[in-house]
Order: sequence, then C-alpha cells, then structure tokens
Amino acid sequence: MLIEAAKSTSSSPWGITKVGLLEKNNSALAAAVSRPGFPAEISVFYTDNNEVLHDLIYNSTSQKWNQGIISQKNYKAYPNSTMSAMYNQCRLCSNTLFMTFQDQNGFVQMAKFQDSGWTSSQLDVDPVLRTGLALLPSYKANRTDNIMLFHQKSSLAISLANWDSVSGWNFSKEIYSQAPRGTPIAAASSYSNVTAGYETWRQLLKLSKEGVEVSTWSGAQNDWLGYDYNHTAFANETGTNVKTYGSLAVTAIGSAYAVVESPPGNFSIQSYQMSDRLNGWQRTGNVTTWD
Repeated sequence: MLIEAAKSTSSSPWGITKVGLLEKNNSALAAAVSRPGFPAEISVFYTDNNEVLHDLIYNSTSQKWNQGIISQKNYKAYPNSTMSAMYNQCRLCSNTLFMTFQDQNGFVQMAKFQDSGWTSSQLDVDPVLRTGLALLPSYKANRTDNIMLFHQKSSLAISLANWDSVSGWNFSKEIYSQAPRGTPIAAASSYSNVTAGYETWRQLLKLSKEGVEVSTWSGAQNDWLGYDYNHTAFANETGTNVKTYGSLAVTAIGSAYAVVESPPGNFSIQSYQMSDRLNGWQRTGNVTTWD
C-alpha cells in the first residue's frame, strides 16, 4: 500500500493518507516535486511484481493522485534496486521530468518525460549492482542547470556524474571514498533563485556503520565544506537503546528523512532539519511508525 504523509507548516502534525494503490512489497520509491514558480506537481515512481516501472502524479488543482504513463514503456528495473527522480525546471530549462533506475542488465538508465512522452538513454557510469542513485540540479549562470547524479561505481566508490549544456555528460566528475556495496544515498541542492553565482548548498547523505554520514557543499565557497561528517543527530545507538538507520531522503528545503529501526523490529520514519550554517542537523520528530 502506498501511503502519503503531508503537512502544511513545520509546526503542524503529519496527515497520513492511504493512496490505495497496491505495489510490490519492498519496492523502491522515488519522488520529485516541481520547483517554485511552476505549477505544483508531485511524481512518485515504484515497481510492480514484474519489476515494471509505474508512476503516480499528484495534481494540486484536483488534489488527487492519478496514474501516469511510464508503465506503457515497459521499463524494467533490476530486482531490489533503487531509483531517483527530479524536475528539471529553471529560467533557461525546458520543463522536464527525469528519473534514473538500474535496468535488468545492470545499466543505469535516464528516463525523460516531456510533452512528447517518455524516452530513455543509458548512462555509462559503471555502476555496482543495486547502486544507490540520487539526482539533483545544479545552478549554472546564464545556462540551463547542470544535472548531477550521485551513484556507486563497480569499484565501490561513491561518485558524481555531471551533465552540462556545453560538454554533455562527464560520468566520473568526482570520485569519493569507497562504501559497502549498495550503500543507500540521498542528495539535494537548494532552489536556484539567483541570476549569478551558485546555489546556496548541496547535501549528500549516505549510510555508514556509524549511522548517516553527511557531505556538505557551500555555494559561497564553491567547494565542499567537508566529507562524511558523522552528526550526532544521525548516529546509530547500541546497548539498551539500539537504533539503526535504513533508507534516506533529503529535500531542497533542507529537510531529511530516514527509516529508523529502534528497538529491533520497530520501524519509524524520522525527520531532520539542516541548520542555517549548513553543516548542522536537528531531529524534528517522527513522520509515522509501524511494526
């Protein structure tokens, strides 16, 4: 069952709604939300029991979820793999929706939706099987936004592929430290509302044996502030208060979400907020709990 959690303000409670569409148990999910200045829309992607990709689209006018059309392309994901999605919307961008997934041959595919429908192309990023995937835009002055894809290569290094409108794709733009095979990752950048310079920040979250590690990029410095910080807000716990992290998500307003198991067998989605200084995080509560 797909479930929607929504709130109108930071202080209001979460409202939980059952969307009512059955999906494959333990399917990966990817969600994208349109950017400020564009009609409000949310797209969610998941797989069925045959690993075929499906999408749901939330229309803010009707306030209803409707089935999308990506399933008509019969794109099939690698079993138990991940996916990611983003709206590509900026001053000089065409209004495009992108999503990435790992296909049944282990290749990473970039699917693109425009008025003409869905198309896909292969990204030669040399991924490990069940790589984490995290798509995000990156502001570029006087050009269309860059498109970034964090992923894990067959060498097990967490890496960044980057597309720009002049050079196209660089599939190994940056190479970071190695991580266990299939490490969950999530990434986001702040909204680009400027006509010069860079977006304010980017955040990369990845699972580690200590909990969640965070790497922070600062637009003011046009460089990373640091890699793989272990924040106390995201720390695993042992002893009598066992606490471990699972799937991750982070948004363009600096809100992060994690599936947390504590105590063993009891799961919740917990929320966190980035601080104004970019490299601090505070837990802001539970979204929902289940067992």
